[in-house]
Amino acid sequence: MDPSTNAPALLEVRQIEKRYGDFVALHPTSLSVRTGEFLTLLGPSGSGKTTLLGLISGLTEADEGSITIGDVDVTDRSPHTRGIGMVFQNYALFPHLTVAENIAFPLRLRRIDAHERDARVRKALELVDLPHLGQRFPRELSGGQQQRIALARCIVYEPKIILMDEPLGALDKRMRDQMQFEIRRIHRELGTTIIYVTHDQEEAMTMSDRICLMRAGGIEQLGSPADLYFRPHTTFVADFIGESNLFVGTVIDAAGDEVTVRWRDMPGTGVAKRHDSRLGTGDQVQVMVRPQSLSIDHAANPANDAQAVNVVATHVLDFFVAGDVSKYRLMPKHGGGKPISVTCLTQSAQSDRPAGHELAVRWHARDAVALPDSP
Repeated sequence: MDPSTNAPALLEVRQIEKRYGDFVALHPTSLSVRTGEFLTLLGPSGSGKTTLLGLISGLTEADEGSITIGDVDVTDRSPHTRGIGMVFQNYALFPHLTVAENIAFPLRLRRIDAHERDARVRKALELVDLPHLGQRFPRELSGGQQQRIALARCIVYEPKIILMDEPLGALDKRMRDQMQFEIRRIHRELGTTIIYVTHDQEEAMTMSDRICLMRAGGIEQLGSPADLYFRPHTTFVADFIGESNLFVGTVIDAAGDEVTVRWRDMPGTGVAKRHDSRLGTGDQVQVMVRPQSLSIDHAANPANDAQAVNVVATHVLDFFVAGDVSKYRLMPKHGGGKPISVTCLTQSAQSDRPAGHELAVRWHARDAVALPDSP
């Protein structure tokens, strides 16, 4: 699904809040999820993502606010009346039932007749690409197969929204990677709205139409994976999503969508884009540059390079080849500061850059984002 689509909202969360005594698990939070969207709730432990999922599902009772699915207010409704399906990290398959019987279980509860029940089970098994395993028992399946069966059991009764709470957490990395693409494929084929919880940023970036990054019981930023990666609103987002370099400084000039920054821990100045037009002269900022946006070459006198808007003289702390890419850790020659991370495609000529070797690091203003210097 294109995250820019004008699909109507299916789920509306309005100023929902959850407290446990004096502890606020979720501050007043509003969120709109579109029909057919794959939205991921991402964040560190304690950020509120699982609390928000529990409130949407009805497994957690809200203290304030409302939740609407379609045109129906479900705030006070029990989970099984909300038209929602759930997939957990614990697959919760019945060990004494066959795969087909496990998938059919929610249909039996809904008193679906046997003929339609069998047809839906076959369709669900085909969708998860396991049509041949209907008569096996859960103990005879791999972890990845069990996860697919848990997903089939969820989709078989055609819920309006599927909630997934860390569903791949029990799988090894290879199986996790495979299941990410399987879930995306199933999402495309079904067109069902999915709300997915994870603390794994790579998983969120791979699978999502939009990411809702949460922090300390609230939403830090909501947008497409590209929005959060290239256009973070805060230093928390810049630091949490992917690897980043954050250079601290003071704005000495602001014009249009760019600011000129005097570095605090390095000599000279640099130019960066600003996402917030309120940033102005005198403001303390951190400038984010992704490691792959930096380029390097032998440092003669980079300060005399008229073509380089952002350039810093450094020496090599560490260098290693990680397959297709190589990674550098560099230290500014003057002023101290933190090491600078650089990622580039691996080339044999890089092998002559040992520790202590001098390099110039440079980057374009368009690849640098100035953010308020806040925790």
